[in-house]
Amino acid sequence: MRFRFVNLILAASLGVHILALAAMPHGAVADDDSERSLELFEKHVRPLLLDQCIRCHGPEKQQGGLRLDSAKWLRKGGDSGPILSPGDPDESLLIRAVRYKDPALEMPPRGRLPDTTIAALEDWVALGGVDPRVADDPAASTKDNAPTIQAGKQFWSFQPIQDPPLPPVHRSDWPVTSIDHFILARMEQAGLHPARPADRPTLIRRVYYDLIGLPPTPAQVTQFANDDSPTAYADLIDRLLDSPEFGQRWGRHWLDVVRFAQSSGGGRTLLFPNAWRYRDYVIDSFNNDLPYDQFVREQIAGDLLEHTHWQDKRRKLTATAYLLLGPTNYELQDKDILEMDVVDEQIDTIGKSMLGMTIGCARCHDHKFDPIPTEDYYALAGILKSTKAMIHSNVSTWNKVTLPVSPDEESLLQEHEQSLVVLRNQIKVAKSALKKLGGRPKNTRNNSEFRDIDSQTIDGIVVDDVDAELIGQWTPSTSAPRYVDGKYIHDGTADKGKKQAIFRPQIPEAGNYEIWIGYSPFGNRSTRVPVHIHHATGESVVLINQKQKPEIDDAFTSVGVFALDPERDVRIVISNEGTEDGVVIADSVVVISSDIAALPTPDQVDIPANIALIVPDPRTLDGIVVDDTQATLAGDWKHSVHTPPFVGASYLHDEKLGKGEKSATFTPDLPSSGVYEVRVSHNTNVRRANDVPITIRHADGETIVRINQGEEAPIEKLFRSLGEFRFEAGQGGAVTIGTDGTEGKYVIVDAVQFLPVEDIATEKRRREELAQRIATLESELAQAEKRGPQRPIAMVTADDDDAGDIHVAIRGVVHNPGPLVKRGVLQVAATDPRPEIPAGESGRRELAQWIADADNPLTARVMTNRIWYWLVGRGIVTSVDNFGSTGSAPTHPELLDHLATQFVQDGWSVKKLIRRILLSSVYQSSSAHDPEQAVIDPENKLLWRMNRKRLRAEDIRDTLLFVSGSLDETFGGPNVSEGTKSEYGYRFTSSRRSVYVPVFRNTLPEVFEVFDFADPNIQRGSRTSSTIASQALLLMNHPFVIDQCEKAAEQLLQIDPFSTSSAIEQAYLQVIGRSPTVEEIEIVAPFLDEVSDPTEKVSRWALIFQTLFECVDFRYLN
Repeated sequence: MRFRFVNLILAASLGVHILALAAMPHGAVADDDSERSLELFEKHVRPLLLDQCIRCHGPEKQQGGLRLDSAKWLRKGGDSGPILSPGDPDESLLIRAVRYKDPALEMPPRGRLPDTTIAALEDWVALGGVDPRVADDPAASTKDNAPTIQAGKQFWSFQPIQDPPLPPVHRSDWPVTSIDHFILARMEQAGLHPARPADRPTLIRRVYYDLIGLPPTPAQVTQFANDDSPTAYADLIDRLLDSPEFGQRWGRHWLDVVRFAQSSGGGRTLLFPNAWRYRDYVIDSFNNDLPYDQFVREQIAGDLLEHTHWQDKRRKLTATAYLLLGPTNYELQDKDILEMDVVDEQIDTIGKSMLGMTIGCARCHDHKFDPIPTEDYYALAGILKSTKAMIHSNVSTWNKVTLPVSPDEESLLQEHEQSLVVLRNQIKVAKSALKKLGGRPKNTRNNSEFRDIDSQTIDGIVVDDVDAELIGQWTPSTSAPRYVDGKYIHDGTADKGKKQAIFRPQIPEAGNYEIWIGYSPFGNRSTRVPVHIHHATGESVVLINQKQKPEIDDAFTSVGVFALDPERDVRIVISNEGTEDGVVIADSVVVISSDIAALPTPDQVDIPANIALIVPDPRTLDGIVVDDTQATLAGDWKHSVHTPPFVGASYLHDEKLGKGEKSATFTPDLPSSGVYEVRVSHNTNVRRANDVPITIRHADGETIVRINQGEEAPIEKLFRSLGEFRFEAGQGGAVTIGTDGTEGKYVIVDAVQFLPVEDIATEKRRREELAQRIATLESELAQAEKRGPQRPIAMVTADDDDAGDIHVAIRGVVHNPGPLVKRGVLQVAATDPRPEIPAGESGRRELAQWIADADNPLTARVMTNRIWYWLVGRGIVTSVDNFGSTGSAPTHPELLDHLATQFVQDGWSVKKLIRRILLSSVYQSSSAHDPEQAVIDPENKLLWRMNRKRLRAEDIRDTLLFVSGSLDETFGGPNVSEGTKSEYGYRFTSSRRSVYVPVFRNTLPEVFEVFDFADPNIQRGSRTSSTIASQALLLMNHPFVIDQCEKAAEQLLQIDPFSTSSAIEQAYLQVIGRSPTVEEIEIVAPFLDEVSDPTEKVSRWALIFQTLFECVDFRYLN
């Protein structure tokens, strides 16, 4: 009922229905789609057909009657009919085949294509499936048919920029600026005349939205309308150009052009947590009117440019995120392909955003339409391949650095970092004390937050994977916690039995050493990773289950104590032999000096897993321990290590011989009189005696206890308690293990433990205190690391250590190298002398200087055209990203060159060029339609009137917030909710300007998606202008819209003194920038005045606001 009434009000008062959307112009969607489809064909489809399809579906063979080597044959299809349904991927046999959803229809037969390739095919078909091939040979148009460099230099966009003289015009009263002369001259040639000037309310609304993306207030509209000063309009422009909101609006324009996003895209999309720094850099650059040539240089090579102070260096470093923000599948395991895919995306972005050229089409072959040979592509690719853009791991990541800070901040940071060192040292000391008491600290840290372990905090000799000798290809990773010093490496489940990581610890002297192996556990790990320990007496092999969490600090597992000698070849080798069940991890080896006996090797024992339960040093146990080496033996006993666990170097057994004749007496030297718990250690198997007699001689007499050694010891699988007894100090007490009555079974003798009842509690309490102190210190450390000052991090490029020229990739296949190509720039746009790239450098500095050079025929033209498009609504060259032969020819080429010349002469000042355009009569013209002139120029290419422009998605959202009084004007800074781990399911609740709303590649706010927000997955300098029902439905039904209208109503009703007519006037001026007509007031006022209930009044006024927001007058700039 509510929305029916809204429609009625809309129809009655404004003369337009919401669904009149359908009558509005659709813009140039079809042309944009064709251009994008052609680009997809050249970059993705043509290489795919050549690489995967032509051998079976080409001129020599046509399996299934299908031939794919020209557009004619592709459209025809095969025995199963047409394979392409342009505009409808789901109905296309080609798409069904590559999706591998139908077992009877799977192509190519050798395996499914990558998801990114399938997605490119789907997009190509959805956009019309443009195929420019005319010959039967898909590779025919290489050097023979491609434009030559010399011929290409004659094309208009590669000609030097010349400032032409002003053309003569008949009507001298209309031109205000030089721009008007060029526009009027073309109009007069066509028999057209300029439209009348726009009225003041229309003009101020146009200028406000164009410059700051917000509407003027009613007071500002009224004031400007009544200002008779000859400089009123120029003063208005200057005020808006100087406002901080200017950078927010115009920075967003540039973010469109450079495919800005805060996630990487793809299936496992990764968040870019520091992308906001680049966004703020762009906004600040527009606000500060940074010369555009400097803006270009900083984004391509800011890290290589000279800087005057720390802020300047910080700004220039941040600018280079321009190269890193593209959509990237960081999970790709072939890192050579990943690197070239990133380079290709960077070339595509640089080419379109700064040069207006589709350079990426030359990756696989010479450009089919523009004079860009493959050699030029790889000349540029060599520059970017020589640039460090990412850090490789299982899931690679982008390159990042810490940014410089002020001297005061640096002092605070160093103070904080020193406090962390103190805390870490305190933790290290406490852990050492706890270990001496026989305890082992628990890991109290959240492994998801504390993945990296500093090797400096680890006791012993640490050998990290960076110091290991590697055989075979190992892949670095940081995907799973925990690891030492920044990363670990894994075998990628490839080449099983052929990979080794050899760790060589530098042992100071011969002795016994405990060896820890560091690894990050996960569900895909191998359960039998062989670790070869080459020690003083030979080689031992221990198998590790890397699925299980390591028992030492969740990061290390002990493989035993071994005798090591620096004179021998000491090495620990992690191999992937026999590990077909999963991934093998190699991270670090820790070697810790030990004065206890070496542990047995797995081949010496019956149950290798129980080696970990051996207590090699009796001194680590509580109380007084008498080992079998200290016992008084009667009869012959045999040493063994066959069945762990045990205490010390070995245990004894009676060999099932001399029953009743053999015994072992353990005599402790007790430090004080008191009650002691007596425990005996023994291991277990089915051959053990089940009625072993043990005699305890204590202060109150003797006690005989019989135990079953065939039953597992209940305490750590090693000890069994005999009870508590009173002993005098000294050596008066004893425990004797006998053998009588144990025929046919083995009797085990290992160790006896005397635990003072009171001391046990004391030591336990001390261990608990130390454990608690460690937990407290680690908590303090965690909080200090989280809440203390952090060094700012940014996405930043750097020159690669291996900078140099690269080979052509034949047909774009990375692993199919062709000739080596010298790094350089586009020949067709280059002037002599061409840039020379110093050895050992990437060449980005030279590339940036070439692009930003005033003699470059493309750069100034492309940016000038963008500024014209953003203000006028249509570029002088309508294909704003394509100044090549498949792009549009300029409607006013002389004007474009004139403005480009002025742009450079004005120091590449964006604000001066904007001001120049805004002051023209062209810009100030009315957008009113003239049927007679429309017959001559229906598309208004000659600008006889101002173009009527659609508000952008951001304008609509920001205006709703602005009018409701809810707009958060916070400037800059992070904008993703704290704790966000993924873009999926993100809730967009911010009320900040839309430029600060997170832009994710797979997830956008609904208002952005519906109202044609720029697709962050592609570089595109122009936006589509669709007309769809969901736009009207969103304005009618979305809770955000309803909520803002209610807030606007509440705010309006606070006006004092209040009158319905003045409030209606206010609402109209706020939303659509004009006063209501008398008829509109007469219809709307009664609807508002017929209710008196305050709540109902708010609802009615909210309906009026919503109606105004739904109407065409709001969504268009006249």
